Amino acid sequence: MPFRTIFFRVFCIALSCAIGLGLAQPSAVAEEDKPSAYEAAQERLQIQAHAAMARYREANKRGARKEALQHLNTAVQLKPDYVEAYYERARLYYEVGQMPAALRDASKTIELEPENPGYFNYRGELYYSIDEMDRAKADFDQAIDLDTDFTDAYYNLYLVHLSRKEYDQALKRLDRVVNMLGPSFDLYLNRISLLRDANRYRDAKKTVEEALEQWPGEPVLHYLLGYLHNETFEFTQALGPLQYADELEPADPLVRRELAMAMARNGFTDPATRLIAHTIADNPGDARAYSVYTLIHIHLEDYAAAHQYIDKAILMAPTDGSYHAMKARVSLNEGKAHTALKHANRAVALSPDKFEPYFVRTHCYIQLDQQVKALADIEKAVKFSDRAFITVMTRAELFMATGQWDRAQTDLEAALKESPGNPAIRYKMGGIALARGDVDAAMQNTTLSIFADNENPLAYILRAECWIKKQDYTSALRDLDQALRLEPDNTKALSWRIRVNVMQNPNADVTPQIDRLLAKAPDDYRANDLAADYFEGIQQYDRALIHATKCAQAVPNSALDQGRVGRLLMTMGRFRDSIPYSSRAIQLAGEETQFWFQRGAAYHEIEQYELAAIDIREASRRSPDDIKINSLLGINEIARGRQETGTRVFDRLTSQHPTNPQVWSNRGVAMIKLNRLDQALEDFQHAIDLDPSFVFAYEQRASIYYNRKEPAHAIDEMTRLINQAPQYPRAYLKRGVLHAEMGRYELALTDVETCRKLGGQVPPGMIKELRARTQ
Repeated sequence: MPFRTIFFRVFCIALSCAIGLGLAQPSAVAEEDKPSAYEAAQERLQIQAHAAMARYREANKRGARKEALQHLNTAVQLKPDYVEAYYERARLYYEVGQMPAALRDASKTIELEPENPGYFNYRGELYYSIDEMDRAKADFDQAIDLDTDFTDAYYNLYLVHLSRKEYDQALKRLDRVVNMLGPSFDLYLNRISLLRDANRYRDAKKTVEEALEQWPGEPVLHYLLGYLHNETFEFTQALGPLQYADELEPADPLVRRELAMAMARNGFTDPATRLIAHTIADNPGDARAYSVYTLIHIHLEDYAAAHQYIDKAILMAPTDGSYHAMKARVSLNEGKAHTALKHANRAVALSPDKFEPYFVRTHCYIQLDQQVKALADIEKAVKFSDRAFITVMTRAELFMATGQWDRAQTDLEAALKESPGNPAIRYKMGGIALARGDVDAAMQNTTLSIFADNENPLAYILRAECWIKKQDYTSALRDLDQALRLEPDNTKALSWRIRVNVMQNPNADVTPQIDRLLAKAPDDYRANDLAADYFEGIQQYDRALIHATKCAQAVPNSALDQGRVGRLLMTMGRFRDSIPYSSRAIQLAGEETQFWFQRGAAYHEIEQYELAAIDIREASRRSPDDIKINSLLGINEIARGRQETGTRVFDRLTSQHPTNPQVWSNRGVAMIKLNRLDQALEDFQHAIDLDPSFVFAYEQRASIYYNRKEPAHAIDEMTRLINQAPQYPRAYLKRGVLHAEMGRYELALTDVETCRKLGGQVPPGMIKELRARTQ
């Protein structure tokens, strides 16, 4: 085909296309004004979806949830990206308990609109409801990232932290909500509740007081203030707001319950009993009300009823440690510390992050004399609560009991800032000052305590102790008498009064007064302690041992009490019996030299010389210059066959202490061991020349003469002793025995009867036999 022909054809085709396009153009413009079939269909589906949503709302309003769900399903099917339908269906699924479906739809809303903070917040609420706190927190945080002023998300984060007991973070979120929305009554209540749960009672009280400035007539705020005062043991301060709340809301069971507690703690048991009876009648399931009833019966010392009511509270709330703590408190008041400790341990196990269980267990340990454990628990009580005054005061008492005076003083000064002029604080500060030997400071603090509260017998007793230190016995007796007027059976005042009588007159016979004291309080530690000291002082060792043993049983962890029993047994010649008590004292206070020496002396007396040497050397290591210890060391060396070493010990002691009668007397004992009796007699005489009242030297000289079959000389020694110590009963007994051996029965009877009159122990039947021989 020729090139010209081809060109012509192409040209014709192009021209016809151009003409065709031109002719078709008006029809194309007309089609653009009409929606396509697809768009029309989509529009119809959207209209139908919105209609389904409307039908959902109408059904949901009627409570027809099944029908409502069908309409939502229709809406989603008609419009798969209908975010509002997914949100509403998530809410409906949640309401009917289909949580997986609710979470699936909530996640779909976020997928469709990832920049919408409300959808993250809602899914967080769903996670919160099923206790998935990490996921909930992540969603709430994302909501806040998208909208930093999203108050709902902040409030929800507050709830998450609160559920986790992350109280500082919860408070921070709640305060942000308050800052954004402004103060509101409900938010104040939330803040108070949070601070209470966090054991921040002082801050909670401040928040209540701030709320009262805005809403002074709200009874719930007055109730909360009284409740918080009760919780911090400020029972007097609790009365006012609770009585006002009761006036605003008469017969409210919660108000009356707390008012009854405050009344019971203030000693108003009758009105408290009436109030709590009404409270329980109105609300028999209120466990705290039964705990108040328990407090009332503790105050009335009706412990059977107290146990009955706290047991009911425990049945109602078996996992609440505070009620088990109250059970422990009842047992403590009964004096059953071991039983109380079991309940306190249970309380701590159930509520390991609460104040009350640790606080009560602290007092269990105090009664059991386990001060270290008590201090550990009171520190935990401080950690779990800001109830500063009661915890700081208790901790100060423990520091005082363990001799940590500086720490006790620091705590008391802190307590005094919180409660200026408090007489109890001043009283304890006086006790610290006296323990430190600062009598003037003790007198000042105690006088201030009495000035603030002149009804406290303990303050008068403490000031009496100050007067005693100043040797002003008249003033001491005046304060002790005042203490006894306030509390006639106060054993501490009675004990001190007896001691002052002895101080004024060392020869005074106070046995009748001690017997009266023991008749009133036979098991009182202080009374038995006084009796043990007094009877030991007048050498009535059998009676002293009875009371010392009671003290050791009452306070088994007291090294001094265990050691005193051991010392008395040794004095009575019961060396073997004394060893367990001295060993116990060493276990409790191994740093004390006296107990090592005491046990070493007992081993020496029962001729276990090697064991004795170990203890005596330990005592000597601790007190290298002690004369008694070194003397016994020398005697022990001689008893173990090391005469030269033992003799060198005494040569050194007599050269170092030539005027000490004890040294010469001890050397006399060593000379007896060496059978150098004449030298022993000279040494004992040397001791007597240095101190004519040195009883032991007379007795040893008499023993030497007796063993030499020279009873007349032995009687002369005992007569010399009686002339020096006419109140020493054992001297009369020994002289009586010597008279009897020489056939002087009348003289023997006189001496033995004198021994018994002075309180000494006489062998059974001896007086009867001597009387028979004199007839």
